[in-house]
Amino acid sequence: GQLTKTKLWTDYGADQTINQNLQIKWFQSVALPYYAIVDTNGNVLRSFVGMTRNEHEFKNFLDLDIVTN
Repeated sequence: GQLTKTKLWTDYGADQTINQNLQIKWFQSVALPYYAIVDTNGNVLRSFVGMTRNEHEFKNFLDLDIVTN
């Protein structure tokens, strides 16, 4: 699989409110930062709340083999 990077800003910008509402709808959270892997059908495959300085932890989150197997 391939990831497409998308940013939805929830703390400023013209679409701030729309993006905040989407984040609440999908994740029941307004945490920042909030990372998610969403398939082309809009299904959330996994999410990662907050930040980490642990490179291995974040790479595991992005590993599509873990998500799809």
